[in-house]
Amino acid sequence: MVDYGRGLLTPLPRVMGWLDSSHYLESRGMEILSVNARSGESQVFFSMADHPELAGHELSLMDARDWTADYALACFLKQGKLFVYHLRSKRMTTVEAGGSIDTPMLSPDGSAVAFTRANDLYVHDLDTAKTRRLTTDGSDVILNGYASWVYYEEILGRRSRYRAFWWGPDGRRIAFLRFDQSNVPVFPITRSDGVYPELEQQYYPKPGAPNPQVRLGVADLDSKDIHWIPVPDDEEHYLAHPRWSRDGRTLYFQWMNRGQDRLKVFCWREPQTAAREVFSQQRSSWVEFLEERDLIIMDSGELVIRCAIDDWHHIYHVSSRGRLRRLTRGDWAVHALLHLDTGRREVLFSASQRDSTQSQAYRVGLKGGKTHCLTPETGWHSLTPSPDGGLFLDRHSAMDRPDRLVLRDRRGRLLRTLGDSASPQVARYGLNRMQLIRVPAGEGWQLPVQLILPPDFSEHKKYPLVLNVYGGPGAMSVRNAFPGNRGLGAFYLAQMGIVVAIADHRGAGHHGKAGMDLMHRRLGHWELHDYAAVVDFLKQKSWVDGDRVGISGGSYGGYVTALALARSPGVFHFGVASFSVTDWKLYDSVYTERYMDTPQENPQGYKAGSVLEYVDTYRGGLRLLHGTLDDNVHLQNSLQLLDRIQDAGKPVEFMAFPGERHGFRGPKRQFDSRCTLDFWSRVFFNRPWTEDK
Repeated sequence: MVDYGRGLLTPLPRVMGWLDSSHYLESRGMEILSVNARSGESQVFFSMADHPELAGHELSLMDARDWTADYALACFLKQGKLFVYHLRSKRMTTVEAGGSIDTPMLSPDGSAVAFTRANDLYVHDLDTAKTRRLTTDGSDVILNGYASWVYYEEILGRRSRYRAFWWGPDGRRIAFLRFDQSNVPVFPITRSDGVYPELEQQYYPKPGAPNPQVRLGVADLDSKDIHWIPVPDDEEHYLAHPRWSRDGRTLYFQWMNRGQDRLKVFCWREPQTAAREVFSQQRSSWVEFLEERDLIIMDSGELVIRCAIDDWHHIYHVSSRGRLRRLTRGDWAVHALLHLDTGRREVLFSASQRDSTQSQAYRVGLKGGKTHCLTPETGWHSLTPSPDGGLFLDRHSAMDRPDRLVLRDRRGRLLRTLGDSASPQVARYGLNRMQLIRVPAGEGWQLPVQLILPPDFSEHKKYPLVLNVYGGPGAMSVRNAFPGNRGLGAFYLAQMGIVVAIADHRGAGHHGKAGMDLMHRRLGHWELHDYAAVVDFLKQKSWVDGDRVGISGGSYGGYVTALALARSPGVFHFGVASFSVTDWKLYDSVYTERYMDTPQENPQGYKAGSVLEYVDTYRGGLRLLHGTLDDNVHLQNSLQLLDRIQDAGKPVEFMAFPGERHGFRGPKRQFDSRCTLDFWSRVFFNRPWTEDK
């Protein structure tokens, strides 16, 4: 079966994170090493051979659900049971709460572990072995500390694993979100295995439908009271991202209206009854929550914020009195806040100051002024700073250079190279045959396009073209970076004799909010306009066969692919659309309304952006695939499009993947890769694909 990239690149060290400001942890086989960052000297921090207790429970530290900051305790979930392991004493604690346990999180001092069971919040004291139930009204529709699906997917993020509670730093209080989804419509998902199918009931709000009602509470473990924090009275709103101050006395949280064009940051201190607003933002299109990389809370009550007040994401300092000071400026975007050096009053951040396809590390003072670049190499840099910011790990690459992992000091000086994934196979297989160009799309817009050429490329030959797309607002695909193992499928197509283009439209983020805002209330329009401009530009090249043009993408990219074949069949002749949205009325409320408003507010925009509306102009050439248990983009999307296409009597290919969710992996992913290669071989070269070619 197809396994793109295996053995082509040299593996980099598997760094788990910083142990302290001088040492990081590295996983090697069945051992975890503590490595002196500057010298490279290492010693065994943990060896599975020394901990038979873990092996006896068939557990591995690689599967830990949570750690304490000093890596002294780890907790695991297995078959609904919770295990807490003390690495130093080699003691295992098993926690059972009379039912399946979810979302465990250790307290900061390691004295307790909090978790949810049956949608109620619990705390287990590891010293006394006593379990306390903090909430009592959990049910199928009332969720305490456990995220409703749409919050998990669109607001808290998949890394939350549905956890919606946050320990205070002193371990005496827990902030949590309570969801009431009793009015949220239920979407049924059917499991096909077994004799009689099982039915999953998913509370899934679609655009314009009722959302879960949310409250923010603070459970006091000493008084056993729950404080419910008042928020602005609005017909419908979202609450997200509670963050405790370091002293544990102040809780910061964010509020957003359902229209997602107003954001407020509040702080609350017990025994206050009302929260105080410390920052607000409003925009005619949409605003975004401040995630961890967007907000730093200082001990003084000052804030450092990354947001797009104007047309670019920049850094702002908010004084304890609410005064706003801008720290960076220019027609370029800040990507993330990485560290705040409180002593030097400097911020470490990543940004695309040189070029929108690159990301470097910079520092700037809290009074603003000149920014200083810390990573001189061209390309894309991903940084992991040490706890005190004195060192940082820098993983970087460029289109013609695979990833390297290096250590730098706070001034950006290169101290040590930890690993280099380059190998002789990169040149041997033509994996560095890439070009980065800019394509005019009208109205002054220049679109970044990455080209991957066949190893034996010649301008005197004609090659079919495949456009790989995603296309969501603000979701850049084109980077001056090496793709890595999971992105090497495009090189396989190039070896088959296909030119692959990866393109971004004007709303993908390279042009800031000015470009993204154009997508407001008209998803699908500028994506197709700009991707067609890319194809038209490339068709002018003597080596592109304009009669053999394909497009491929998954999720939002699947939507764009299906829409391209239906709306622009004269430009795009073939396409592979994976787990695709086909009508925005069928997707979730939070994501869709952010960009489209509700169907009641924007009926024409929903109609114009629906693939289902263009079946009359669809000619054929589409391969659709979907997992039957997809809880993100429901199979319903592909089935409704198939229904229209079949009734119109037009050709289409469809592949269902039983038991698979969104963006599936494993054997079925490999099977799909093989089928997709066969599809391109058939439609472009009129021959079936075989693995020995």
